Amino acid sequence: MDAIDGRRSASVRLPSDAASVRRAREHVAAFCDGHAIGADVRDVVRLLVSELATNAITHAAGEVVVTVRIDAELLTVEVADGSTRQPRPRDASDVDPADWTALDEHGRGLQLVQALADTWGVETDRDGKRVHFSVNPAAVAYDEHLRSPA
Repeated sequence: MDAIDGRRSASVRLPSDAASVRRAREHVAAFCDGHAIGADVRDVVRLLVSELATNAITHAAGEVVVTVRIDAELLTVEVADGSTRQPRPRDASDVDPADWTALDEHGRGLQLVQALADTWGVETDRDGKRVHFSVNPAAVAYDEHLRSPA
């Protein structure tokens, strides 16, 4: 992993295996810590990069590249892979209720990205795709979204 304290962006190349999801989380968390991003925002960014890295590892072949950068207002995370297949958010209407089980855990990570990120999107080119999201660390108290009801 690149040294990231004080840098405006940092990338890490990861193999396509399950352990890389943990490394992606560690990469963005270290970047957030190095830029004094609050714990509530850091935790949301870790959750969202977990979803994108899991999708990339599950649905694409080859290396995954996780890039995190910060500018005056936004913290942006990008996960690149070698597949041009477009991700799409699923919801309950995508699944026949007769086929749904309590073990149906896949396909809803992009809903989290939509709900918690300020922006998100996908860009494709001949080499694959980049799925990205941005959050404004100063604008939202993300911990309000994550608290359990009392």
